[in-house]
Amino acid sequence: MLLAALCPFSPAQAQDPLTPEDLDSLQVYLVSALAAPDERSYLQILTSAEVLLDPTDSNSAYDIVVRYDPGRFHAAFAGLYPLTFEDQFIQWGKRIALLTRSIVATTRRYYLHDVSTGRQAWMFTAEARHLYSLPADKLPGIVSLTDRGSQRRWLRLMHSTPTGTELLTMGGWLRQLRRESRETVIARLGVYTLPAAAP
Repeated sequence: MLLAALCPFSPAQAQDPLTPEDLDSLQVYLVSALAAPDERSYLQILTSAEVLLDPTDSNSAYDIVVRYDPGRFHAAFAGLYPLTFEDQFIQWGKRIALLTRSIVATTRRYYLHDVSTGRQAWMFTAEARHLYSLPADKLPGIVSLTDRGSQRRWLRLMHSTPTGTELLTMGGWLRQLRRESRETVIARLGVYTLPAAAP
């Protein structure tokens, strides 16, 4: 019992995999969570957001993989994209914390990949929820993946996440940020081996 209280995540309970239709709907919901229609900079830099079955888990858990390219940022007189990789990781991590609270499907890891530099990092989604949470009475019920109406209240919460992060909480995010690619994680856990590099 004490171990469960100290651990920020618990093993997934077995559940049926998402149907292809549910998976498609969840990916649309994920993109909507990451970039609101009026967030031009996020819309410009976001290149893909996927929900992929975690091959290291036998209980139908999913990984969230987000790729972005800050070089696609274009705003007159604004210079280069203003957020560092770590800031971007935290900004979207807060939204993913709420998104994973709003769905029934079990998620395992959140990955961020800056395709312009090759930087990649990840954290457990349960850790993101631990680092960014709202009082239970402010959270809407579980969403229906096929009903955009039921997602709107959650999306409003996600899009209103604060841009600033308290120093103490910032330290928590940075401590949990693991600088590895998804392929490296999967290979390290022994699910498959990475192909040999070309000579």
